[in-house]
Amino acid sequence: MVARGGIAVLAGLFALAFALFGVAQSFSVAIMYAVQQHLVDENDGGSGFDFRIAGTEFDLYSITQAALALVVVVGFLFLAWKLTRRESRECPACHSDVPVGATVCRYCTTDLPEAAA
Repeated sequence: MVARGGIAVLAGLFALAFALFGVAQSFSVAIMYAVQQHLVDENDGGSGFDFRIAGTEFDLYSITQAALALVVVVGFLFLAWKLTRRESRECPACHSDVPVGATVCRYCTTDLPEAAA
């Protein structure tokens, strides 16, 4: 797809990727904010997502937020891949992928045998 459309398609894909990541980031911020409200201990003022090891404080809020954004993006990409994937089979002459219902290969014009049901 990118090879046929050139730089315009590539630019469009990058724009779509940045928009998708922005939506996923906003979604993860909203979820983490709601979760953090339930974990805050009002007595010590901690965020609920931090801990100390040898005097060094680690804040897991940002790491969890980024991981949640990654899960949203990967889930969306997997769903998009599943929805756009077509069933195909291999041409016996030129070994290219052709749709299952095709009777003639579009690349080498070989008559294809009937698809197994």
